[in-house]
Amino acid sequence: MNLLDRYLFRKFVPLFIGGMLLFVLLLQLIDIFANLWRYLGNNAPVLDIIRVSILYLPKCISFALPISLIFALASSLGEMSAQKELIVIFASGISL
Repeated sequence: MNLLDRYLFRKFVPLFIGGMLLFVLLLQLIDIFANLWRYLGNNAPVLDIIRVSILYLPKCISFALPISLIFALASSLGEMSAQKELIVIFASGISL
């Protein structure tokens, strides 16, 4: 792995992980609040609500993956473009 790959990896991965956590949390909260009246109407215990949320987690991850990927990519490229780093990368002969 050369220097440019490591640099891009260090710029992209923290944004991707942060976006993934944010969007998964957002989807979980939307699901909990959308079904809150059902939980309260059926007198569901808190442990059952947590269990349902854990079972919904893989679906949240599959929904949040493309959104967080696009977010991290756009943010990384935007930051590199603002700091004129993309000009250096393109001048070295590496295409987008």
